Amino acid sequence: MVGAGLLIEPPPRATLETCQVKSRRNVTIDQNDWRVDETLGLTGYYAAWMLSAFTGLSAQEQREKAQEILAKQGATQIHEFVFQNLEEIGEPARLTMRYTVRDGVSISGNRSTGVLPALWERDYRSRSVLARRLLFFAPRACWRKEEDIDKPDGRRCTTK
Repeated sequence: MVGAGLLIEPPPRATLETCQVKSRRNVTIDQNDWRVDETLGLTGYYAAWMLSAFTGLSAQEQREKAQEILAKQGATQIHEFVFQNLEEIGEPARLTMRYTVRDGVSISGNRSTGVLPALWERDYRSRSVLARRLLFFAPRACWRKEEDIDKPDGRRCTTK
């Protein structure tokens, strides 16, 4: 017997520290398009779906899978995609990619406006399992992100 009369110890409870999503984006405006360099890191609960979706795929098939997922969220073209730590379950799953969101920016005179791309977040929140979730986890399902935005005039903004 292990512990207080239990044959099997229950696993430790998942916490925000063990289940995280960290997104780091460098966003540049290129005419009417967003150019995005992104690193997405996932651990614990959040990593499980990504790991299962990409395991067993070649590098080309992984890029095509990512293209398929992001294309549902808008006019997106992935140029580079690397999935790191796919086989290293104890390490954060890390997706590094470069993509373009076409026609994401509106230009009027010398003013550019547009909604910053948040494609992975929208994909995750559209999953039916999340819509049915009634557990304590739901209000705490947050993303930590940083974005650098290079403006056409050369200035840079950082959001957190």
